[in-house]
Amino acid sequence: MKPKLLLHPDKWSNATAFFLEELYQKHFDISYDLNDDGIVYAHWQDWEWAKSLNRPAIIDHLWDSWGNPELVDTDLLKVIRSDGWFCIANECLWYKALGYDEYQSTNTNDQTFLMLMNYQRAHRDQIWEKIQPYLDNALYSYQDRRVSIEGDIAREEGLWQRHLNQSWYNKTKYSLVVETDVTECHSEKILKPCAYRHPFITWAPQGYLFWLRSWGFETFDNCIDESYDLETDNTKRLEMIIKEVARLNAKPKDYFLDNETQRRLDNNYKRFYNIEWANEQMELYFDQIKEYSSRW
Repeated sequence: MKPKLLLHPDKWSNATAFFLEELYQKHFDISYDLNDDGIVYAHWQDWEWAKSLNRPAIIDHLWDSWGNPELVDTDLLKVIRSDGWFCIANECLWYKALGYDEYQSTNTNDQTFLMLMNYQRAHRDQIWEKIQPYLDNALYSYQDRRVSIEGDIAREEGLWQRHLNQSWYNKTKYSLVVETDVTECHSEKILKPCAYRHPFITWAPQGYLFWLRSWGFETFDNCIDESYDLETDNTKRLEMIIKEVARLNAKPKDYFLDNETQRRLDNNYKRFYNIEWANEQMELYFDQIKEYSSRW
């Protein structure tokens, strides 16, 4: 008999994501009747309703880098976190469901870099100011500053967060990835160039590339000066990034087409689209839920 998960009828959770729903239903009976017997299941952004029920509950905090110091285990609440695996597995399964794994690279490299930014943040304003001299031949967006990129979709459309246009990657030599913050966040943004076989440089927390390599991805120290990743001072790190952008932009369009870079791009693509690994990680997560459920 499968354990029963009780979901709020009006609130989103990973169990209702269209590309994960089948996996959850394989392991659990899903109910939206909170009067049923079973374990309450809530996403961390909506955990207060689960706490108010005063019943055994799982709090899904798999996007752990987003942090919430008030959200801790109690006698009834079990908070399950991720050390980074969920970011990769989730994106892998989502991109697969969207058909992005069928992408075939036809690089023209007519333009320099691709930079996609959405919500306005202080560190994004910083790089936006510094990057201005290098935008002439780049593809870029900063939605909250009303700077759009051709081929994008509006936020009001359901899949806007994971909308990617393959022409952006075909036209550009590399990605300039700007993370959600530059202190501790590790999000899905760096996985976009991995899925599209794109070299990258990042405006992100110090040690970000080290974190990425720990998950089996490769970075591009063969052709990019990645010493910026070691710099702890954010201002200096940004200066180093801008200097490297200037250098890369001056390189010929075939700069990233050498065999070693292509090997690393292929590795990142295969590592990202490791469906078997992604499913295995989800299975291990479900085991934690089942173990907690068995206590009640």
